Amino acid sequence: MTAELKQKIDQAWLGTDFGKWCIALADGENEKADMLRQKMFDDGYLSILTLEDELAEKLSKLFQTESEVSEYLEMLDRENHNLGYILIRVELFFRVSKIMKNN
Repeated sequence: MTAELKQKIDQAWLGTDFGKWCIALADGENEKADMLRQKMFDDGYLSILTLEDELAEKLSKLFQTESEVSEYLEMLDRENHNLGYILIRVELFFRVSKIMKNN
């Protein structure tokens, strides 16, 4: 995976409220995570799953292969193990792989 592709993927989701929420959870910043979750709810996302589905669709267009999804997750895990753990729990990138298989 190129640094450019990783940067595009990071920009596509880490700057979103969902991405910030994942980072806050990973960093143990529960108050910030709660605030972000409330903001997502106030913005009309009654379920995190709805937002995950939207992001997964967007992210699936950035990856060319499923192996890139795995490679990206491994890179994230090396950068921030706790964030890798959170991503496993929220299943965002599982959804990306599922979309890629169906297309």
